[in-house]
Amino acid sequence: MSQFSGSNMLNRQESQRVYEQEVQLNALFDELSEGFKKLDELNDSKKNAELKRMTGIMSECKALIRSFENEAKIDNMAVDEINYRKKLLVQELNSFIGLKKAYASQLQQRKELLSGNTTPLSIQSSGPTVEDVRYLTPD
Repeated sequence: MSQFSGSNMLNRQESQRVYEQEVQLNALFDELSEGFKKLDELNDSKKNAELKRMTGIMSECKALIRSFENEAKIDNMAVDEINYRKKLLVQELNSFIGLKKAYASQLQQRKELLSGNTTPLSIQSSGPTVEDVRYLTPD
């Protein structure tokens, strides 16, 4: 479940549109989370296709975050509240972007190894984990 849910979701002064955008973002974040959990079970060609699909979802999230910010400003939400909520949304998106980059790098390294373009010393023995990427993303 997204870190951005619960009591912050709806307050009486917000429009239904802002609330719906947050709900939609949380659903997309959950979909990304599930996608990354399943990624290790796929072969390389399917991983690549799944990463492309998830990249599209991340682009959709980015657009929704912008739309959320604009709608919140129109609704006269407090600037501090907008900034706080946007920061949480962006942090969550950035964690997925970090995971995607790590998996893409791993796939590229495997591809190079299999084609003989790289030495085994430059290849990681295992793929990135959620814990690895969490240390790379800002708090």
